[in-house]
Amino acid sequence: MNTVNHTWRNHRGYITLLVIALIVRIAIIWYAVGYRENTDILRWKDRVRIAYLHSIADTYKTDYLQFGTLPNNMPPLGHYINYFMYQIWLQLGKLFAYFGIPPGSNNWVNGPLLTLLLRMPSLAADIGISLLLYVFVYRLTNSKRKGLLTTGLFLFNPAIVFNSAFMGQMDSLENIFFLFGVWMMLKKWYYVAAAMISCSLLVKFSLIYTIPVFLYLVLLLTKSLWSLLLSTIVAVIVTMIGILPISTSPFSWYVNFFLHNATGEMTNMTVFAFNAWWLLFRPHVTFGPNTSAFSSSEIQLLHSPPVDQQWFGVPLGILAISLFIVVSIPLVIRMMKLKRNLLKPKWLCMSLSMICLLAFLFFPKMHERYIYPVFPLLAVAIGFRAPVFREYVLLSILNTVNLFIVWHPIPLSNTLYTILSDQNFQWFICLCTVSISLLLYIRTLRMLAENA
Repeated sequence: MNTVNHTWRNHRGYITLLVIALIVRIAIIWYAVGYRENTDILRWKDRVRIAYLHSIADTYKTDYLQFGTLPNNMPPLGHYINYFMYQIWLQLGKLFAYFGIPPGSNNWVNGPLLTLLLRMPSLAADIGISLLLYVFVYRLTNSKRKGLLTTGLFLFNPAIVFNSAFMGQMDSLENIFFLFGVWMMLKKWYYVAAAMISCSLLVKFSLIYTIPVFLYLVLLLTKSLWSLLLSTIVAVIVTMIGILPISTSPFSWYVNFFLHNATGEMTNMTVFAFNAWWLLFRPHVTFGPNTSAFSSSEIQLLHSPPVDQQWFGVPLGILAISLFIVVSIPLVIRMMKLKRNLLKPKWLCMSLSMICLLAFLFFPKMHERYIYPVFPLLAVAIGFRAPVFREYVLLSILNTVNLFIVWHPIPLSNTLYTILSDQNFQWFICLCTVSISLLLYIRTLRMLAENA
């Protein structure tokens, strides 16, 4: 008992940060559920209803949809988590009925309570990531100060808070598995790392471009094609187990689902991401009339060309992926020259963060939220004294503006409405984001070269 008490006291700095972060997030969630729900949450509600009334597999069909015309286009793990929260909501309803509240009589229980519960997994994942980062940095540096710096940078990053608490998105869920996979790889638990990356992709496909890095790390650590093959087999097995509740032919189901849904439903070169394609094509997010919070948060994406539009006979989407590969080559060369130095947390996290940042900048069909993995990785690098604090803060602020432009179901003053909806202002925020990102990338290449 004394040992446990000593442990808690020894890390009371982290506990204090965690409590403050929880209070802030819960307050934001409580505030957010008082306004309109975003489209994704409305879809999640429809899918968990279908799963309850029919089956989880039926969420991937159009037969029972009540909201929208598209069936479930997400890998199943995120849906399983949402369905679990739906079951909690149902049991709470029974509990309220036990205490004399008739079913259907309380509007808050009928609507906002489920919205609140659907935000809880992202809240838990944020907290889990903070603990993962703190333990990771603290154990490797034996410095509580560095661990607290890393955790604080993540927990109080306004883009992270906005994403999980206000928007209620589940990017934190895929990233907690991804980051745990990074840690397991550094601990040389290759098969656990493979399982974690599979779980990440079972939530969303948005980090799929990191798979070659993990395959290279297995080869670098083991120098064994057999270990690489076993890691791949583990990843496939975990994926198939994740599909079994939906289909008894998990492999064919997954292949078909991946081919139809891996790149998302929107076909624009940039899907609200202020990246290189926004800089080039100058799209515009337009708002509805500023007569109410509801109407002003009605947005449209204009002038973002489709990925199948051709330049010189080549679809823009193919050109974008090719550009991502070309721009990534200097980074890949430096990573390979680092050899085993790449396994140092500072350089691995810097390298992975730059891969994620380049994907955000150049990959087609990127959402505004897909810069998320850059932040925890950079926070770890800063904890290991990487001199990128300024860039981290600036990118966090700029992405928060990007997020708020895309989702703002709250009253806006006329001045704020005019500024945020202005095409030139949006392009300026994009210009700053792209410029800082490229400068950070160049600095990272120099740091990696100096430590090769």
